[in-house]
Amino acid sequence: MAIDQAQRPQFFEGQYLGAEDLTATVEYSRLLEQRHALGAHTWGIAIGLTLVETPTPDGSGAVTVSISPGYAWDGFGRPIVVLAPYQVPADLFKSLVHDPILDGGPLPGRSIPLWLQYTEVPAQPPATGFSACGVSNQNSRVQETFLLLAGDRNLSAQRDPITVSTWVGDAKDALTQFDPQAPPLIDASIPHQNFPDDNSAAIWLVPLGCIQWLPNAMPGQPGSFVPTAIQSSDSDQVKAAKTAFQALNDALRQYISVVASAVQAPNHVIHLKDRDNPPSTLTSTELIWPQAATAPVAVPATDLVWVEGSLRADEDINLIGGKVDFKDSAGNDTNLQIQRDNNTNGGIELELVIGNQNAGANDLAIGPLDNATGKFTPQVVVLDNGNVGIGASGVNARLEVVQSGTIDGIRVSGSNPLVAVTDGTVRTKLQVLSTNSEGLVGTETNHNFGIYSDNVERITVTSGGNVGVGTAVPNARLEVAQSGTSDGIRISGGTNPLVTATDGTIRAKLQVDTASSEGLVGTESSHNFGIYTGNTERVTITSGGSVGIGTASPSALLDIAGKTRFGSDGGISSPRWNVYSPLSTQAGLPINVTINTLGGSLLLFVSGSGFSTAGPQAIGVQILIDGVFKGMAQVFTNEVGSHKAFTANALFLQGISAGQHTLNLVAMPNTVTDNNDFFNVTILELPF
Repeated sequence: MAIDQAQRPQFFEGQYLGAEDLTATVEYSRLLEQRHALGAHTWGIAIGLTLVETPTPDGSGAVTVSISPGYAWDGFGRPIVVLAPYQVPADLFKSLVHDPILDGGPLPGRSIPLWLQYTEVPAQPPATGFSACGVSNQNSRVQETFLLLAGDRNLSAQRDPITVSTWVGDAKDALTQFDPQAPPLIDASIPHQNFPDDNSAAIWLVPLGCIQWLPNAMPGQPGSFVPTAIQSSDSDQVKAAKTAFQALNDALRQYISVVASAVQAPNHVIHLKDRDNPPSTLTSTELIWPQAATAPVAVPATDLVWVEGSLRADEDINLIGGKVDFKDSAGNDTNLQIQRDNNTNGGIELELVIGNQNAGANDLAIGPLDNATGKFTPQVVVLDNGNVGIGASGVNARLEVVQSGTIDGIRVSGSNPLVAVTDGTVRTKLQVLSTNSEGLVGTETNHNFGIYSDNVERITVTSGGNVGVGTAVPNARLEVAQSGTSDGIRISGGTNPLVTATDGTIRAKLQVDTASSEGLVGTESSHNFGIYTGNTERVTITSGGSVGIGTASPSALLDIAGKTRFGSDGGISSPRWNVYSPLSTQAGLPINVTINTLGGSLLLFVSGSGFSTAGPQAIGVQILIDGVFKGMAQVFTNEVGSHKAFTANALFLQGISAGQHTLNLVAMPNTVTDNNDFFNVTILELPF
């Protein structure tokens, strides 16, 4: 019966009341509940209604699925109550036909969404002899119940349009229709709608999640629910598939939410917690360290919001005039803070507080976390005494860097980048002089520069430019002091000492480049450079940079004896590493195919199919080369006349001579093949 949803029933003394008046009273109360449900909340699941898998008693590993008791309301504000576990009937899925592609994979079957739909069933008809003539719907009760639906639904099939004033359309557009500047209402909960007169016929589905259903591969046979709970015995692939299923199930479920622009704390604190977890055991007091205190003191906690679990923000977090304070597991102060403060230069600074001591016991650590083991590895450590370590397990200096691998330990970049060490008088530097494209190391002040090993000065560069090796007082541009009665080598005069050999056109050199502190050997002219042993050229470096080993004319960046080549693009070519497929056909056996090889070792892959003509037995294909048996690919079958794929076999063959050979594929005894069978051969030639 339709009622005016804007009118509240009212009664007066002596009024004649009919069924319409009493029904209007009930309907008005329902309208208030519906508007409250969709005004202060959004539609969805309030509690329970989870999909529960229960193993079947036969121990086969199969499961049944039921809906747990719970409560929800839909976008028309109508309650959906499940008072007892409701088993999901397998008949919902009997129309699904097995598909090897859809139903294959680590987790067999397919994911099917489930939905609850509100519905009404008339109840308590009048007793025999008490029904009124010409009056429809004489039931005195309405049973509010639900329907269970399965399968994908587009939006129009999930919910009917709503009515606001004279407008009819989808609920998410209800605000935009009357205010073009209003955004779409994503939650689609509209309390000011005109609720449907025929309450049971209007459709608004509540998504419960999904089940995994495997149709039977045998036509006409019932399918089954697939267990989705992760087991310790599951492979990594199965665990990943089940995790993806659970994510899909969780994403599909629609829960209610609260709509409010403010939440007021009645006792100074608001708790946000998971309903499944007990309240936190932390007290409302905490231990803090007052300034200059030698021990912590207990004070009342002043936190307005307690989040008992993880907190996530999809966008910015703005902290106004406060700090981030890290407590211990008991909620007490640890003097680990991030805060903003004014600096001594009239500006502001971001402060990271790492304790209230300066003895090096507390630190700030930066590094990666291994997700598999949960192990944190510090890479950068700042101690509370000011020492800094990078890659160091112990920090015993103002800056300690432990290099790992081939990456730079410390790199300073930019224009004329410079690292300087000084005691206030002597200034030593390591620098790149960008304008001259050179690296520098030495003193900026008028002092000598020494190079040490084993804490002994081995090389001295004087402020005047002389270099001494084994002497701290060199008397020449380069002086080498040999241990004994005479000098080892002394080269004096000029820079970049150099030994050359030339015929007037080609110029080869052995040189020390003083500016870049490196030794060089090779050609200065645009000619090749060779390395000899036994008066035979073994290695050739061309003027273009290609290297030949065993060849004087390399045709790649690295060419070994003209056989194996490594290109500048990362490519590798070798005649002794080759893969090809000489056979891929649909035909019956026998099959002969010609192969060509450079000889040596072959990895032979053979697959095919066939069928048996007599009872359970092994069937397959024999593999021969030049009529010599090498192996087989086979399978055991229990069926007669049913084509079966032979288990693919990989044969490692050695000592195959170079040249042309005949590969023979011959049926095993009791094996029959025809033009419905497939055979494939792949050969990998190995360089050993």
